[in-house]
Amino acid sequence: MKTPTLVKTFIAASLLITAHSSMAYPKHDPNVYDLGNLWSITFYNDSAPGHTQWATQNICYLPYAVVGTHIRGKWYSTTYPNWHGHYSQEGDSVKMVGNFWGGKGNDGMTFDIVTSSRNNLGAGHWNEWGDNGRFGPVYGFGNALFKRIGYCHKITDFTQADVQIRYLTNGEQAMYPQQRGQEDIKEPSPYEKLFSQEFEIRK
Repeated sequence: MKTPTLVKTFIAASLLITAHSSMAYPKHDPNVYDLGNLWSITFYNDSAPGHTQWATQNICYLPYAVVGTHIRGKWYSTTYPNWHGHYSQEGDSVKMVGNFWGGKGNDGMTFDIVTSSRNNLGAGHWNEWGDNGRFGPVYGFGNALFKRIGYCHKITDFTQADVQIRYLTNGEQAMYPQQRGQEDIKEPSPYEKLFSQEFEIRK
């Protein structure tokens, strides 16, 4: 009577190892880069009853390297100057960190890619805060919607210098990427190629 029990134990252990192995190396498909590395990110204020929409920015993901079970790379914004950071993706889950104001403003974003078409959508969270030597101000804890919208160029000193300052609808300069009341993104940067456009990215 012991033999069947041992066989069952062996089979159960084999299934567990197989399941663990398949989960340990998730397929990064789709990933944030290959099908189009330009995404938009929109912030929704999580503390408001209606989750009020605040700002939208564009983000350019740069080529990745495989690091264990992750792919990792850098990103920068094509719509908010000197805002950039790092990303790491495992399966459908993406984590991002970044800063602005020369490192005194900070962001943390996490999202899951939830659709499989070229125009992928991602849903997650976007938190933003500043450093002032003490606790620092928190600008927003919020939900975020990510959309793959096209392609973009690698970052250079010239592309960063060409990213225009964002302004609020009242004419004042936007002080942080999440800030509510920013003017709409009027036209693509020369370093962006939207899926909806036919022009070529400037070399």
